[in-house]
Amino acid sequence: MEFENKEKDCISADDKTRIVPITLDRHGCALIPKESPLTATLMWHGRDGRKAGDLDFYCFYVTAKGDTGKIYYRNMGDTGNYPYLALLGDSKDPGEEVIVIERPEELKYVLFAAYSAAENGVGSFYSYNAYLVLQNRNNVKVVAPLLDKNENSYWVAIASLDFTKQEDAVEVKQVEKYSAENEERSPVLKPDGSILMDSGDVEFKAFELNLKK
Repeated sequence: MEFENKEKDCISADDKTRIVPITLDRHGCALIPKESPLTATLMWHGRDGRKAGDLDFYCFYVTAKGDTGKIYYRNMGDTGNYPYLALLGDSKDPGEEVIVIERPEELKYVLFAAYSAAENGVGSFYSYNAYLVLQNRNNVKVVAPLLDKNENSYWVAIASLDFTKQEDAVEVKQVEKYSAENEERSPVLKPDGSILMDSGDVEFKAFELNLKK
């Protein structure tokens, strides 16, 4: 697929010419052909060479119908059912977690975010070398790195997708927004695609897991 880049501030990822992944700068933007499935992978290493480190991958979404929701470890979704999104597993150790978007046409906006479990202690997402890779079925890839050494945030909003600007392409942005110091409330993706930090639910995952032991 070849598409016209109508967003002049965005890099075009044409799968006929693009061989290496596009790595976005701070708040950078790229266009990737809207070919399903789209696969988003959160990748990270153990902090400072250690193996410990539990990050949780979240996908907040707004559908074409205007419905809002999120895919994460408590609601892993199903690529065979509306809105055709799924988290493929919940890793408790450094590695990766994968979210699949089976039908991009069902969506308006998506926000990918990560949560650092309280038991990880103080330290930045940067120290985990955490980053997101988005690719389509033809392995055209866009990488959204995290660049700030923010050591006191449980949440980071990594990258957003806008499905509304072009019929045949998805706009990918590196947003890198952090929660306030020691703030447990999640980000919120509004119906218009805007992002609010420190405004959503508190999961208290670590606390609840301790109660079950």
